[in-house]
Amino acid sequence: MCEKLLEAIAEASTRHFNEGAMREYDAAAGSRQFEYPAAHPLFAGQRDFGACAHYYDAQWKQAVKSKILTVTAPLRRSNQTARAIVDRGMRVLAVQQPASESRSSSPTQTLQALAAHMEVQGAVTTTDFSAVGSSDLVRAINDEGDDEGFSLEQCYDADGVPSVELICDNCRGVGHPRRLCPSPRRYRTFDYAITLLQSAKQRADARAQRDNRPQGGKRFPPRGQRAPFRPRPRPAGQPRNFNPSAAGRFAEDEASQPTEPHDARHLHQPLQFDDAFFDEVLCPGSEHAEGVAQRVGEDKAHAVRDAAAHQAFYRP
Repeated sequence: MCEKLLEAIAEASTRHFNEGAMREYDAAAGSRQFEYPAAHPLFAGQRDFGACAHYYDAQWKQAVKSKILTVTAPLRRSNQTARAIVDRGMRVLAVQQPASESRSSSPTQTLQALAAHMEVQGAVTTTDFSAVGSSDLVRAINDEGDDEGFSLEQCYDADGVPSVELICDNCRGVGHPRRLCPSPRRYRTFDYAITLLQSAKQRADARAQRDNRPQGGKRFPPRGQRAPFRPRPRPAGQPRNFNPSAAGRFAEDEASQPTEPHDARHLHQPLQFDDAFFDEVLCPGSEHAEGVAQRVGEDKAHAVRDAAAHQAFYRP
């Protein structure tokens, strides 16, 4: 730290400070002006940053008062220039910073940042939503603007598992906003990115077929990435292997035939509980209902005769 300070003073000051700072910078241990004594229990022989900063601070103030140093106004940058510098610095940090420090161990856990504004139960993602401000996420969810540097998209795979991702509006890639995009700042259309991805997929499938390997890579698709995909959840009762692109014609035919409303009325009949049968209620007057009624009458007659014989046998 002390050496960094001496370098800055030597580069930005007059000849007097330059020579003194470089002399101290090149001095060997034991002959430095700002150095901890050899008897120091922790930093023996090391540079004393506090003493160096205090000395040059007083010298700098005295040089300004004595007009040795000319005071100049600070450089003013436009908001656009300052924003470009900040964005460039953030991109450099995003590339240089290790993933273990900048990203969560499980991106799906960061979906809790969206839980207050949309349904995320059972959803998966490859995006670290903790790196995005909550106000930007709310505007993206409500589709209130396009200045966040990303769009929030959702889809469902063949198993009905929802996925929520960020789409960068700079490179059209998945998983990061424009602020953390490592690609050069150039405009890319959606059609341009889609065409390149389709071309890359075709080449990968061709290589897999040539090498007798399974298409789509060696790994099994992770949860939430099984094709085909749909923008909305699968309707209830529809099988998992239903392909909307292959069955689109049938789906359209079924949807184009509206069902006519039926006049459903209840049939009211003065029936007793012991005489009420399902067929009699729904099909009064039918041959089946008449046969049922005849059998019921015969059963009742047999029951009466059995009861009379029983009473006669046990009568005292």
